[in-house]
Amino acid sequence: MLGKLLSPLGRDLAMDLGTANTLIALKDGSVAFSEPTLAAVSRKSGKVAAVGQEARDLLHNESGFVLVRPLRQGVIADFDVTQSMISRFISQAMGKPLLAKPNMVIAVPGGVTQVEMKAVIEAANQAGAGDVRLIAEPMAAAMGMELSIHEPMGRMVLDIGGGTTECAVITMAAMASATSVRIAGDEMNAAIEAHLREAHGLNIDEDAAEQAKLAAGSALPLNTELHAEILGRDLKDGSRRTVSLSNEEIHLALEEPLEAIVGAVNNTFREAAPELARDVATQGIHLAGGGALLRGMAEFLEQQTKLPVIMDHDPLTTIVRGASQVLADRKGFSPIFLN
Repeated sequence: MLGKLLSPLGRDLAMDLGTANTLIALKDGSVAFSEPTLAAVSRKSGKVAAVGQEARDLLHNESGFVLVRPLRQGVIADFDVTQSMISRFISQAMGKPLLAKPNMVIAVPGGVTQVEMKAVIEAANQAGAGDVRLIAEPMAAAMGMELSIHEPMGRMVLDIGGGTTECAVITMAAMASATSVRIAGDEMNAAIEAHLREAHGLNIDEDAAEQAKLAAGSALPLNTELHAEILGRDLKDGSRRTVSLSNEEIHLALEEPLEAIVGAVNNTFREAAPELARDVATQGIHLAGGGALLRGMAEFLEQQTKLPVIMDHDPLTTIVRGASQVLADRKGFSPIFLN
């Protein structure tokens, strides 16, 4: 494996720098690396001690560290931690020592600002990358799902990530209409946290909310009853206690963020030119991102939008697989770069 990563094939990298997870792929499209976008920072020195799953494990075994999520809603919230994290991720993906600076293609939210783009490029450069190019997540997702982005036909892509939901109608290698909302998996978790505080007087963390969503969350009511046992702290006396959440309860808690995702789809469809909207009505919504894996998500979107929904076979890796296609022909794909 290490020999493969250090070969010329592995010197250029594609990265999906997500709020929840970071993935790195090689030029051949194989995913070489997938880790939580996390860092363990020393309370004493302020330095990054571990990243990814290792950071989470470190906090379980040792005190003196704080767990940091350096990206929020798809953009960098802590530059120094992000730079250190990317550096370690690159090293882990390529092997040590680095024989050459890898050129990189990094997928970012379609609604990213110039300042936010500059922060990503600078963080990657300081982490050891060579030339860095950015690609919009919907464009990368379309390529990852093997959609022809150059045809004069409208293709709607919906990527539901951790920090953002990206929806776009793509035609002729451009996003003809697009909507980016900073509501996605994290907001679903926040909705579960809020529900537990208000309905059960229980305080839980993000990880517990995520586990509840995975165990019993759904976009539609289920015929089978599911429950999630959630441990938290009582808001009144601080004692630890467990609450059993039903699928129905979690489903109701998720209504607001799910409505926002439907709103992004409807807005993108409404803003598309009539001929492109007709294409979308026939071709449907191409669904990717970790949020696509919520039970009943595809069926929910079909019910709410009246459009067919096609989910990618591996929605967690769609974007990085698409971004990796650019590595083989950076010059040919230059018109779709954001920088």
